[in-house]
Amino acid sequence: MARLMRRSIAAMLVVCIAATVSVFAVLSTENTPRLIPASVTAPPAPSVALAAPAIAFFEPTATPTPTSAAFSPSSTPTIALLASLPAPPPSPTVSPTPSPTPAPPPTEPPVTPPILDTNPLPDAIAGTPYRAAIRATGGTPPYVYALTTGRLPAGLALSSDGTLAGVPVPDAGVSVFTVAATDRAGTTAARVYTLTVTIPNRATGGGIALSAPTRTVAGGAVTLTVTVRDRTGEIAPGFAGRVTFRSSDPAATLPAPYTFTAADAGSHPFALTLNTAGVQHLFAIPDPSGYATGTADIAVSPVVIGLSATDSPTAGGQTVRIAGIGLGGEMPQVTFGGTPATVIEATSGGLVVTTPPHPAGAVNVVVTVGGLPVSVAGQYTYRAP
Repeated sequence: MARLMRRSIAAMLVVCIAATVSVFAVLSTENTPRLIPASVTAPPAPSVALAAPAIAFFEPTATPTPTSAAFSPSSTPTIALLASLPAPPPSPTVSPTPSPTPAPPPTEPPVTPPILDTNPLPDAIAGTPYRAAIRATGGTPPYVYALTTGRLPAGLALSSDGTLAGVPVPDAGVSVFTVAATDRAGTTAARVYTLTVTIPNRATGGGIALSAPTRTVAGGAVTLTVTVRDRTGEIAPGFAGRVTFRSSDPAATLPAPYTFTAADAGSHPFALTLNTAGVQHLFAIPDPSGYATGTADIAVSPVVIGLSATDSPTAGGQTVRIAGIGLGGEMPQVTFGGTPATVIEATSGGLVVTTPPHPAGAVNVVVTVGGLPVSVAGQYTYRAP
């Protein structure tokens, strides 16, 4: 009996082994094997049930023949995986690809303002063509040049490319002015320049002598006498040349060019008006140029016509308009009772100022232009609070 049981158990083991092997073998209708992973279920197909092993008890003399499962080659069985099979390996973990760090933007070079040339301008000679260049470096070219303050010598002009050119008129002295250069980025640099105009003495046959008062008031008529002298200093009655007039006062009313005749006998009077306060220069330029240019200086005092207000509180701070002539000259200053006021605006025809604080009472108003004062006595009063 024990022997028979061992044979039955052996038969069962054979059947189990055969079923396990069949998990990895798939029969198709074309008899081509196909491997199906353990984690994938094969497509639906007719099921073939495995025959359970038949266990029979035989007599000792009989030889038992175990029954095994039979498969049809024309069908694909559905195979159940045994629980004892190992689990499929886990899917590999894929690390995300790190995003590349963006490169920092290129560093812009620092913006530097333009710098104007520090070389001094060459002197100009009256009546001689003049040309000089003001140049800037740095910043962002190109540059645009402009005159911002001051005044160029008469006869010269500054172009936007920095060229200073023209024929200066006889206006001896030094001109002070400011030139600004603006680059393409809008950055501006400025520098103060000085330019000296000289009057050459090319006299070979004498010169021009001017006779004029040393002082006058703005807007007042001035009589100027021109006398032509020969090389010995004597009057040249036969002079028949031409004389042209120039002045440092841009608002002056000057005589027209004049040609001497024999009736003048070498001397002729002229009328003119100076309208800007300060010391003004006059020039009489002879033609032919063999005669020296005549010059004269006249001190022009400002003229005050009236005030827009006649009183204010002692605290000051009132806006007052001062009407007059020649008030737009060099460095206008105004005082109320000796205390400086604040000049807000200055033109040839008037000033706008803010009054300073002052004790109560009547005060004198003094207007000074170009170093020449004019006083308005007793026309302004400070009121007690």
